[in-house]
Amino acid sequence: MRKRCSRKMSSMSDENPLRRERRGRIRLPVALLLAVCLGAAAFLGFLGVAGFLEQRTGTAYYGSLAASVRVTAGPEASPEPEASPGLSAPPTAQPLGEDVDAVDAPSREGNASARQETAGTDSGEQTLPDGPEATPAPHPAESPEAGDEDQPVIAPVQESADEPSAPKSELDFEMLCADCPDVVGWIRIEGTVIDYPIVQGEDNVFYLKHLPEGTPNAAGSIMMDEVNAPDFSDDVTILHGHHMRSGAMFGDIDEYKHVEYYLEHPMMRLFTPGGDYDVAVFAAYSVDGATFAYPTVFSGEEGFEEFLHRALTRTPWTADVDVQYGDRLLMLSTCAYAYENERFLVVGKILDGTQENE
Repeated sequence: MRKRCSRKMSSMSDENPLRRERRGRIRLPVALLLAVCLGAAAFLGFLGVAGFLEQRTGTAYYGSLAASVRVTAGPEASPEPEASPGLSAPPTAQPLGEDVDAVDAPSREGNASARQETAGTDSGEQTLPDGPEATPAPHPAESPEAGDEDQPVIAPVQESADEPSAPKSELDFEMLCADCPDVVGWIRIEGTVIDYPIVQGEDNVFYLKHLPEGTPNAAGSIMMDEVNAPDFSDDVTILHGHHMRSGAMFGDIDEYKHVEYYLEHPMMRLFTPGGDYDVAVFAAYSVDGATFAYPTVFSGEEGFEEFLHRALTRTPWTADVDVQYGDRLLMLSTCAYAYENERFLVVGKILDGTQENE
């Protein structure tokens, strides 16, 4: 018995070094893994704090910017219309008027060609239209002498100095663009955090992580798509914005999937250097950002109808907004996370009737 016990004890003592070696081999990678996890947690914590501070910086920046660009004598934003009985949405959008530039362009070209036809030759002569009211103008080098009764005396036209006109927008874009030259407009939704300038860069990348004046910031800026016309003249003008967890930027526009939120915010306000517009929201829905083709100019009425049908059928509520081919639309786009590459869109009609100071 004693021999057997001594053999067992000796075998156990022989195994101890092996076990210790194995334990040492296991403890080393575990310790390294633990150190990596602690380091990663510390790094993520640092990023979280840094991101939070950046968001606060961005929020403070946009708040001060919004307060500084208001024109005290400018027109007030039109109040949101009250809900109409029996309708799920309060606004009743009127058809957008004809594009003044598009209508007047042929006449301007015609006037230009007419001026070219009536321009003088190299000898200084002018070709004037026939008629009793046609009055020849004297050649600059042959002004009539005093007392010459046969030569009509024409008084020179006095050009009055242009009087300074009142600002066309409620916002001071001249001051805004002095610090932020890429600003093309401003978007505001009353009762929400959305009260931001709109910038357009050379691409859709830079302003993802930069404020309008160029400072790096995780909140980025509200961007007009790089392919859009900066004067909002396209069929659809697309605005991109981050979906911030704090709700900043476009972090809350996915609330438009609830009819209650829509009824509280049926209108947006668009400010531009040329004037300010109300925008009547009529659609809010999700799309696959990997396959959805963001439209800016429709190929024709058929393309418009296809886009409108898809937007209305995917929107969980119905708005009393009359949208017709030829209307200008404003589309807000942000990331969503129900599935990969999801994007949430809010679409509104830019209403005619620019509010301007005249």
